[in-house]
Amino acid sequence: PEQREDLAAPLALHFREAGQPQEAIRYFTLAGDRAKSAYANAEAIASYRAALELLDEAGRALGDESADRTESTVEILERLGGVEDLLGHHELAQQAFERALSLTAHDRRLQRSRLHRKIGATWKIRREFARALESYRMAEDALGQAPDAHDHAWWREWLDVQTIRTEVHYWLNEVDEMAALVRQVRPALERHGTPAQRSDFFGNLLFMASRRDRYVISDETLGYGRARLAAAEEMGEPFQVATAQFNLGFSLLFYGNLDEAERRFLQSLGFAERA
Repeated sequence: PEQREDLAAPLALHFREAGQPQEAIRYFTLAGDRAKSAYANAEAIASYRAALELLDEAGRALGDESADRTESTVEILERLGGVEDLLGHHELAQQAFERALSLTAHDRRLQRSRLHRKIGATWKIRREFARALESYRMAEDALGQAPDAHDHAWWREWLDVQTIRTEVHYWLNEVDEMAALVRQVRPALERHGTPAQRSDFFGNLLFMASRRDRYVISDETLGYGRARLAAAEEMGEPFQVATAQFNLGFSLLFYGNLDEAERRFLQSLGFAERA
């Protein structure tokens, strides 16, 4: 029993061959999660697709879609989309997120908002900024009004939507729009934000100041980059740390501290190659 997670992939294959699809789905999903966490991306995609195939077969065999099966399908599609997006397969990621969205009930506000936001991110990375902003508008519409000032989950999703929207305005060189969103976000961030969201907020301050000052990097602007990295390191998530190292390196490059810039870039590159 203590080796179930380590042996998830072969267990999934055995349960599938034994005609036990529910157990096979469980272990294919677990195998995908294990592979995803280790950035074994091809293995993760194969495991998630195998689980989805079994879920689809179960739906066809029974002639209906149970709520549990639909929920499992949505969860796996979202994870699959995340791995495809990491690999630069943005159209495949978008397809996964859109299928997940089509299966998500309208009263699942947080889930629908998150999927719209992730669809928007696939447009953003392809520089389809108008479509990205429309996706973020739909994400905000899906959230609706805040149900309670103490509903941290709602506010954190709202913060994620505003953060990524701010990034689009960076690429469009719309500094006034960035500044307005930064002012809007700050009070909610102080009450509800996670370390990852604080890191992203400092990143947006860094981007906004860099655009505003035409990449003449001041000590204050460089401080935003260091604050972003400190918040990412507090979280301990390698992807956040590597992104923050890259952003800090970019600022150090324009600041003129080339030795530290190179060191930060190399650290970020090392993670990117592993991922």
